[in-house]
Amino acid sequence: MGELRSYIVEVGPPKPAANGKPATGPEYRAVIAKDGPPTLAGITTLYEAFSASVVKYPTNNCLGHRTADGSYSWLTYQETAERAAAIASAMASVGVGPHDRAGVYGANCPEWMISMQACNRMTIYCVPLYDSLGENAIEYIINHSESSIVFAQSEKLGMLAKALPHVKDQIKHIVYWGAADAASIDVAKGLGMAVYSFDEFLALGRSKPVAAVPPAAKDLCTIMYTSGTTGDPKGVELTHSGVLGAIISMKNFTDSVGVNFDENEVYLSFLPLAHIFDRWGALLSHGAVIATIASQRTFEFSVPKGGITPDDCYLSYLPLAHIFDRTAEELMLHLGASIGYWRGDIKGLVDDIGALRPTLFCGVPRVFDRIYGGVMAKVDGGSGLKKALFHWGYKRKLHALDAGHAYDKAAPFFDKLVFSKIKERLGGRVRLIVSGGAPLARHVEDFLRVTMCCRVVQGYGLTETCAASFIAVPDVAEHAGTVGPPQPVLSMRLEAVPEMNYDPMAVPPRGEVCVKGPAVFTGYYKADDKTTEVLESDGWFHTGDIGELTPSGALRIIDRKKNIFKLSQGEYIAVEKVEGIYSREAAVEQIFVYGNSFESSLVAVVVPNVEAIRSWSSAGAGATAAQLCADPAVKAKMLETMTATAKEGKLKGFEQVRAVYLEPELFAVENELLTPTFKLKRPQLQKKYQAEIDAMYAAMKTNTR
Repeated sequence: MGELRSYIVEVGPPKPAANGKPATGPEYRAVIAKDGPPTLAGITTLYEAFSASVVKYPTNNCLGHRTADGSYSWLTYQETAERAAAIASAMASVGVGPHDRAGVYGANCPEWMISMQACNRMTIYCVPLYDSLGENAIEYIINHSESSIVFAQSEKLGMLAKALPHVKDQIKHIVYWGAADAASIDVAKGLGMAVYSFDEFLALGRSKPVAAVPPAAKDLCTIMYTSGTTGDPKGVELTHSGVLGAIISMKNFTDSVGVNFDENEVYLSFLPLAHIFDRWGALLSHGAVIATIASQRTFEFSVPKGGITPDDCYLSYLPLAHIFDRTAEELMLHLGASIGYWRGDIKGLVDDIGALRPTLFCGVPRVFDRIYGGVMAKVDGGSGLKKALFHWGYKRKLHALDAGHAYDKAAPFFDKLVFSKIKERLGGRVRLIVSGGAPLARHVEDFLRVTMCCRVVQGYGLTETCAASFIAVPDVAEHAGTVGPPQPVLSMRLEAVPEMNYDPMAVPPRGEVCVKGPAVFTGYYKADDKTTEVLESDGWFHTGDIGELTPSGALRIIDRKKNIFKLSQGEYIAVEKVEGIYSREAAVEQIFVYGNSFESSLVAVVVPNVEAIRSWSSAGAGATAAQLCADPAVKAKMLETMTATAKEGKLKGFEQVRAVYLEPELFAVENELLTPTFKLKRPQLQKKYQAEIDAMYAAMKTNTR
């Protein structure tokens, strides 16, 4: 793999445990930011960033939506800015002004982005409402944020109407886009609220123009409510300087490496516009990434120079209510590119991808797992010759990649003969795949590296850190399976977790990941007690995630501090680590591992990959998922297979699952078993499967008598 490069530099010493606080490792920064975070001359807010693009790219396509025939209808930058100004003026005319809060509720569309830009123009705090949240959460967020106006998709008016009687002291105005929902509108009006169509509100603003009230750098741009796995959502306060700093940081980072894109290339995002990681994603298509060694020499990859051009386009797919996607879109707007919104039908996503042919694809592991499963099922169902050719090429290319060869030099013959056909699933032009939101299984990452004929990296971050706090360097073999070094906007250190035996001064260094810098949130809205739990007075934010630093300065997320519990024999279980090991097994689609201090072993609820387990049953090819899950032979084989996986993953005896219950229905946001960011909602899972959990423990005790 050649000379090992270090991508971080120590800027602060380690600290011993003192006054009840755990020990910490050294403070590190990215080598390119050893003297501090980068800045952008003349631009200090998101409003200024968008305004600069309007001046520079007035006639470029800005926001587009697909029509019934599949073509896109576009607003130019000038037209988008004019509409944002009109909406801002309308808000001012009805009494909504600086530092007020405005909710936005609905699927991604031009109106969503225009509403957000209008908020930026008037120093109004945008409060996204999750498209997948129920009425109780919507009610809570509106009341907690004291939002006085809500912009809503007409299809969401029915859900909103159910909450209106409980938020009538807050909401004074509702603006909707789409076909009118007369019944819901009547409910709102009956509660004394003013209701406007989006076009009516535009007309109001155009008739009463009001000058912008630009925000200051330290003003909030959004209160982003995290979904959470328990309790009420927390409102994360993010400033203009924080989000902009994150964007500048990523631009600086990528400009230093060489991950640039040629003209006419396209960026695909299918993550929530309210999700900050994806707001960053678009940034990756702008520049390069630095790679240095201890001697401070700089390495640049040989990649065609270029950048985002007026022809570049971003496909917005998942809810804008996540900061992940929202940052990516704001970046695209800053760089003069176009944002095309999907048609809202998951069945049509492949068609949307084909229409745009993106060059950058950001996603969460769940999506990549599905791609992996679909492709491998087709490979396994192919002829013997095709299967042999695929596996031969796969093995040769992966070996070359792990030896340090660039993706396009590792196996060009097999790329052309075999893997280019797989790459066509993402439009054929993807040059960089970024995974975030949760750890990506190594076998899936390797699969993407081999078959997609492009660079594949993982990123890591939280809403509280404006998303991608870390991102791996493309084409660096030792970064595979990691989330890379810290971004230039942040410092990082590891803090000891004695109860889990994690030591930041050990080899390798392990501990809770803590970060500090301009991109870190200012606090949880109206929740000082929750803020002080995770944010120290000197600016260090405790992520709750356990990381390991590699010799090259890359971070690997290995555990979660909060998701630990003790078994009856006193052994601690890091449940996410255990679930991660079992998730490597192809037959395991989803898994929920359970244990408590009254039991000595673990049990699990497993949603199986139906195609992977079909051969385990004698029920025949026509068996349903429910029939397969009820088959004792299938359950026995699943436990046997998982036991082998646990041993391969070096799980200790007490970390291994001793009984399983097979569930045919996927854990999903819709059945309230996953958060909108696809994390397990453990209390809800425990409640749903308590009877099955009790039965597994009872059966084990019976069998041991």
